[in-house]
Amino acid sequence: MPPPQPSMSTFSIPASMPPQANAFGPAVISGQPPPPPPHTHSYHSINQLENKLIVQVRFSNLLQHIKNTKQELELLNLIVLDVGRELTRMEEAYGCLPEPRQQQGGPKTAQ
Repeated sequence: MPPPQPSMSTFSIPASMPPQANAFGPAVISGQPPPPPPHTHSYHSINQLENKLIVQVRFSNLLQHIKNTKQELELLNLIVLDVGRELTRMEEAYGCLPEPRQQQGGPKTAQ
């Protein structure tokens, strides 16, 4: 007859053996929870990543807005240059600049 095998309930580790890591994770020292596995994120770090992503998206949107504004300003600058050239051409051709047009429906002045 083979000798009896110890059951899990009667098996104990001698106090002289320090805890060791095994296939189930790191060794647990009494009173301290095991550290989280490296491939998982805590709620706090997920929240930080989410906030970082939000900031990156907002910054990207801001950069796009700046680029669009720059393009609009460049177009306005070209228009101003064209108007300036046209006024110069008119001044050279006629010797003076045209009179400004009167606005229709503006405030009436007493005569």
